Amino acid sequence: MTINDLKKKDLKFQHIFNLLSELDKQSKNIASLIGFTNKAFDVNFGNSEKLEVLNLVNQTKASDASINELVLAIFGLFKMVGLQLRFCASANRVSVYQTLVAKWLFKTIKKTQSYRKIIDEDARQKLKSMLELAVAINQQSIEQLKILCLSEIEILDAAQNPVSLDKKIDDMYNSIKREMKSRIKSTNAKGIVGCYAIIEIAKIIERVSDYSIYNHFTVKYVASGQDFIADLDNDM
Repeated sequence: MTINDLKKKDLKFQHIFNLLSELDKQSKNIASLIGFTNKAFDVNFGNSEKLEVLNLVNQTKASDASINELVLAIFGLFKMVGLQLRFCASANRVSVYQTLVAKWLFKTIKKTQSYRKIIDEDARQKLKSMLELAVAINQQSIEQLKILCLSEIEILDAAQNPVSLDKKIDDMYNSIKREMKSRIKSTNAKGIVGCYAIIEIAKIIERVSDYSIYNHFTVKYVASGQDFIADLDNDM
């Protein structure tokens, strides 16, 4: 029996499938925003690109509102238990974190576009590396959540622990900040502006990582029932 067959037969599954579909829309919007964020380091955006970025952010927010309505409908119609209960209870939280990831990606794009011409190539590559790790955490967590719900199998963390990736991003941010503060002492006024811009963009990317790691711990809660906030305190 296919997922589509189950959708037609089981009303509860149909609602959960719709919830997953909205989360998937958010994930695809964020993937597009990631593409624009990478591009923002290299080229100036025209009006059409700026409008598309804004539309992606707004679509992510719209999915968040739809997810909230779906969760309320599911709990109003069905008695939920076990993994399905934890998934539906956590879907709003995941959606909010996804919306915040989109917001911080949007901020990264705006800042990068404003200061693109005064960011040197070395800093550009370091910022891109930070971004790559941050979005990897988010994408991995959402994929795990989809597998979890559709298969109803509890899964373990991926081989590359997102917490270790998040700590690596923190280390990269602190390294960039130290390097820029050192540069400030021996550069001109334009160089100083560039250094502060690089620090600010690095901090924004670090926030993308923070909200991505919250999604990771939410997935851990769905799989195990263990409170992810307690995990966050212990692991971070």
